[in-house]
Amino acid sequence: MFEKAQMNDSVFDLELGKGKVISVDHVTGYPVAVEFQKSDSVIAVCSYTVEGKRLKSDIAPSLFWSKPEFPKPPKKIKKERLILYVVANENKKVVFRGTESQCISFADSDGENLQVIAMEGDFVSFVER
Repeated sequence: MFEKAQMNDSVFDLELGKGKVISVDHVTGYPVAVEFQKSDSVIAVCSYTVEGKRLKSDIAPSLFWSKPEFPKPPKKIKKERLILYVVANENKKVVFRGTESQCISFADSDGENLQVIAMEGDFVSFVER
């Protein structure tokens, strides 16, 4: 990732924020040295592997070319009531469990599996498997 890093390149560390590459020495195991300005009087310097890790044993890098963007967490999942439907159709009685908008499982009155073709509200079209 940082094989081609050069002095004065701008980088970003997940913990320290924006930094500037101050040296590159490919002879060492930690060739990329980065300076971080923490306040007017405090400067932090950290060395990284070419993979952007502070320690070779780190699982993931902490140094990037720019601030990484992480996906937003998913919205809360809407919970629906679980309902037991019983639908009669000619010679068969179909029983299935499901929510108000989706069928989860179904069987006829003899316990045979049926295949749902379409469902609208309390109505189910089905065929035998």
